[in-house]
Amino acid sequence: MSIKHIIKYCLLAVLIPLHAVARTLGIAKPGVAVLMYHGVGDDVWEFAVSLQTLKRQLDMLHRKGFQFISLAEFEQILRGARPMPRRSAFITFDDAYQSVADNALPELRARNIRSALYVHTSRIQEPLGNSCALMLWHTIRESAKFMDIGSHSHKHPVLKELSDAELDDDIQKSIAACHQEVGITPTTFAYPGGKFSERVISALRRHGFTTAFTINQGLVRQNDNHFQLRRIGVTSHTTDLELYAHAVGVGEWYGRIIKLFK
Repeated sequence: MSIKHIIKYCLLAVLIPLHAVARTLGIAKPGVAVLMYHGVGDDVWEFAVSLQTLKRQLDMLHRKGFQFISLAEFEQILRGARPMPRRSAFITFDDAYQSVADNALPELRARNIRSALYVHTSRIQEPLGNSCALMLWHTIRESAKFMDIGSHSHKHPVLKELSDAELDDDIQKSIAACHQEVGITPTTFAYPGGKFSERVISALRRHGFTTAFTINQGLVRQNDNHFQLRRIGVTSHTTDLELYAHAVGVGEWYGRIIKLFK
C-alpha cells in the first residue's frame, strides 16, 4: 500500500467519528447516498466490480443502518414530500451492461432493492471505451420490471459540445427509443461522462426531464439542484472504508481538506 493510501485511510478513520458527532449536534446534515455502478462481474475494467464485492458492499451498508430507496422515494425526498432518512442509499447503474442483468439484478431482487438503470439508447459500444457486453432491448424490457429506466442519452456524446439541433435530436431519439422499446417516457437522466452545461439542462427541461445526475461526488440533500445531483462512484478500487465514508458524508469533508493542500 502506498504512503498516499495510508494517509487517506488514517484521515478517514479520524474523520468518521468526528462526522458522527457533528451529525448528532446537527452540524452535518444527512443526505441520500446515490451510488453509481457500471458493470458487475468478472470484466477486467476499472468500472466493473465483482459480484462478491457488490454483495459485501450491500451487506456493509445494511449492517450500518442504511435504508435502500427507489427512484420514486428518492424524488419524494428531494421534493420534501418525504422525510430525509437518517441513512439512505439509492443505487444506479450507467450504460446498461449485460453483467448487471446477469449478476447484480438477481442479488438486488433477493434483497428487495429497486435500483435505476440509465440507458444510452443507440446501444453502440464505441463511445464507452470498453468491450463489455451491453444489454439488448429484450433484456432491458425484462429488467424494467424490477428497475426504473432512465436516459443516458442516445449516442453517449459529450452533450455540451453538441449544437442546439444535435442536442435536441439526441435527447428526442433517446426518449423515442425508451417509449418504443420499453413503453415508458423517461423523466430522469444521467449525463454521459458527467459532462453538462446550463444549455444542456435547459434542453432536458424542455423535453420533460425532472432530475439529472452528474458524477460529482457527494450526498444529495433536499433543495439541491434537481439537474446537478451528485453521486458516489464505485469502482474496482473502492474499498469498504471509502464507500462507507462517502455514504455518510465524510467524503465531502475529506475533499475539502485535500483541496487545502493543493
